[in-house]
Amino acid sequence: MKTHKMVKLRTKFIFMLATAILLVTAVGVLIGTMLYSSSIVSHYNKTAYHIAEAVSGYFTDEELKEYAELAFGSQNGSVQEEEIQEIIESDRYRELYHLIDSTRDSMDANDIFVCVVDMDLIYHYNAELDAKDMWNPLIYILDSYYDTEYQMLFGERSPIIAEYYDDVKYSYENGVHSENILKTGGTFDAAVSAIYPVVINGETTAFIGVEIPMTTLSTDVRDFILHLVGAAGIAAVILSILFTMSFVKNMIDPIKLVASEAENFLKHNNQISDKLETIQTHDEIQVLSESFLKLEKDINDYIKNLTKITAEKEHDHMTGLYNKGKFMSLLSENFGKPYSIAVFNMDVNNLKITNDTYGHEMGDLLLIKAATSLRMMESEKVTGFRMGGDEFMLIAIDYTREEALELKAQWEATVERLNQKNDNLPLVIACGMAYGQGDYDLNEMLGQADTLMYEDKKQKKKEQ
Repeated sequence: MKTHKMVKLRTKFIFMLATAILLVTAVGVLIGTMLYSSSIVSHYNKTAYHIAEAVSGYFTDEELKEYAELAFGSQNGSVQEEEIQEIIESDRYRELYHLIDSTRDSMDANDIFVCVVDMDLIYHYNAELDAKDMWNPLIYILDSYYDTEYQMLFGERSPIIAEYYDDVKYSYENGVHSENILKTGGTFDAAVSAIYPVVINGETTAFIGVEIPMTTLSTDVRDFILHLVGAAGIAAVILSILFTMSFVKNMIDPIKLVASEAENFLKHNNQISDKLETIQTHDEIQVLSESFLKLEKDINDYIKNLTKITAEKEHDHMTGLYNKGKFMSLLSENFGKPYSIAVFNMDVNNLKITNDTYGHEMGDLLLIKAATSLRMMESEKVTGFRMGGDEFMLIAIDYTREEALELKAQWEATVERLNQKNDNLPLVIACGMAYGQGDYDLNEMLGQADTLMYEDKKQKKKEQ
């Protein structure tokens, strides 16, 4: 009878322990989900403003002023449609469009747009009206959501969320973006948005808008909850089983072995344990050891696959250099904010001629040759990128100006040596260098390097 009562007490204790674990886990899941959701939304919002800030660097002050005047002129009729169409079809406008569109693709944004604001509508905004009853105060200059720049005309409007009015007004009057986390819905489902003011000579001249989708976030949060709840349930069951089996002879040593091998697995570079195969208890402990052994193998396979996928995602398949996506990721972090940085903007001459005359295989070899010249310069402080097409970039951090100039000279000598080895495929590549240290503006440096590269490109064409 006493034994029976003891069994009942033990069973009741195990049940209460499992229930307590489930309740604590449920509360933890709820709190963790709330904190996780809030943190990721805030992160998306900051990312949107980082993107907007980067996009603002694509434009010169003169361009934004000109585009702003044209956009307002399209509304009051002071600008002819032919003048606007001429701007839209210009090479510079197309270049800006493709820059912004490629940024949208690489950063997984739904939309990036540039606009001016009709402040008369902002100041007469009635908060009691629905969004559908209001005019849109945004007058668009360029919108990456459209398939081509020809579908986006100056002065076009589209619906706007009512909550934007106060934030746009605040940004316009103060020249800084609102601290509110803007959420939109409808056209792109749920999104975290940024309305970033561009201030020129103390005046808010234009706005950069960015919308980042949260569809993935919703899926991640849902999966996070499901997996966490599932893992918590499994953990509770396993804990109850282990507690019950603790009364069984020879249980402690096998469990210690599993724990010891798990620790060894972490300490010795994920080396798979052979000792786990020696556990032959023909019960749950053996199942646990076999499962952990399988988990070790799965983790190793996962790490190998993840390393391969990451390398493929960050590298250009043809040249092996880092790709534009990796460049943009490092750019968003200012390349780790070194004290000094040198930017080399490069562009291969005559690629189209080579493709048209000798075929794309020879053109690919020319690109590989250009990439080889960059790769021979790479070190712990020097990194090469293929930005796409015939465009390349070399970034050197913590270099003095003299060292940066010497690096450029070494690269030019390397190109010369490569050309001597294969005269049938001469590599002519233009290069523009910008250098900064201390309080430098990386986006401004990129623009300087781009300008110098085009000047060098023209000079090299004259010399050919």
